[in-house]
Amino acid sequence: MIRTLAQALFLMGMPLLAAAAQDPAGDAEKKGDEEAQTRITEFRKELKGCRTPEDICMALRGLCSIRHPKILAELWTWVQKPEANICGEAAEQISKYEKNRMAADMLIAAARGRRDSEGLAKCLRYAGDVKCRSIVPSLHPYLRHKDVNVAREAACSLGKLGAALSIEPLIKLAREVDANIPEGSADGAPLPGLSGPGMDDARQRRDALMPAVYQALKNITGEIWKNPKDWDSWWKKHKNTFKERE
Repeated sequence: MIRTLAQALFLMGMPLLAAAAQDPAGDAEKKGDEEAQTRITEFRKELKGCRTPEDICMALRGLCSIRHPKILAELWTWVQKPEANICGEAAEQISKYEKNRMAADMLIAAARGRRDSEGLAKCLRYAGDVKCRSIVPSLHPYLRHKDVNVAREAACSLGKLGAALSIEPLIKLAREVDANIPEGSADGAPLPGLSGPGMDDARQRRDALMPAVYQALKNITGEIWKNPKDWDSWWKKHKNTFKERE
């Protein structure tokens, strides 16, 4: 396990942020240090009475009633916990640090360290809420994750972030997922030989993913198209002139 936030950021090739994580408050964050430290102390005392993961989640919500770099650093411990609901609660609290590069990188580092799909999906779900576009390239590989929930959460977060860099990966994903489903009969029923467990899994993946992918593309571009072919055609025409939204 990656034990400290500074270690995670250093391994991700971000030494400056790693240095900042070692002293989260810094000169600009002196005001509020005492209150933040008091909250952390109270939180750790409260943990002694926690009996269930739900109790810990409630304690985390109390800890995060104020936002401060020291509390953000404290959350790093909890977003790594093996229990998916604790990880998810910590990830949600981290996501409230909007436009905070360290918070965004923390969620990506936590995602990379997960070995369970449920916890991974939660990290990705909240990553987009930080609204820090620097993590966009780190989200793209998860679009092809074997767990459809992970892929869907990656697509949703990309839609929240609204980066033009995500348009091609999203269209490519839609094209590939759709290509795995051969066309059926005129009334939509599968043709003979186009059924079975493998084909059913492909259809389920398409049905679960495509709404999220199309919604992400709509959020980024403002366009509405109903199939990958139309998205492809539109992008070819507008790729060189498309302007990313603020």
